[in-house]
Amino acid sequence: MKVNHTHVLLYNKPWGLKGAKVTGSTSTKQLVGHWVHVDRRAELNTGTGYYRLKANHKTYWIRGKYLSFNTKVLAGNIKQIENAVKTGSKLVGKSKYDWGGGRSAASIRARRFDCSSFIHYIYAKSGVRLGPTSSCTTYSLIRMGRKVKASHMKRGDIFFFNDKDEGKNCHVALYLGNKLFLYDSPSSDTGGVGISSLNDPHWKMRFNGSVRRLVG
Repeated sequence: MKVNHTHVLLYNKPWGLKGAKVTGSTSTKQLVGHWVHVDRRAELNTGTGYYRLKANHKTYWIRGKYLSFNTKVLAGNIKQIENAVKTGSKLVGKSKYDWGGGRSAASIRARRFDCSSFIHYIYAKSGVRLGPTSSCTTYSLIRMGRKVKASHMKRGDIFFFNDKDEGKNCHVALYLGNKLFLYDSPSSDTGGVGISSLNDPHWKMRFNGSVRRLVG
């Protein structure tokens, strides 16, 4: 992952845990603009994600929102998919999750979406209609396109998650490739539109295997 910001604090463990202390910053450790090896993510009960990175033979923890994945190498050649990914990627870190948002002209202009309206919006901007905007839900999206096996999931496919409190197919994301996905969630490192990995236990255990191919 790439370090994007200057003067961001680094810690010996996720801030908020007992014994956590500042061990430097991205500037003092000369990490800004560099790609670093990340081997673990911790989700605090505040909804804040921290990543453990290794640099200069030392280990640090940093807020996830100050890192970015290398997604450019995953780009494909299907225009509608790439346009949808481009539209969604522009909102990473710039659009907070808003349950019920993205279904009116005003909330769309304000870039306020939830998981399903976000998927609907980015594909609509790419010319792919996924039913009426006003009634878009994860339960309507799971009927769109065609079903594919999870083992055959490709870039641009949408896939679904379960949650013990919210139930089956309660969350949806767009697959980017190499286990990475684009989505909108209050649990993301940005508190809204973000990119995460299915290698993250938080998401891996919730993925229910349901995948729909909308294009291609």
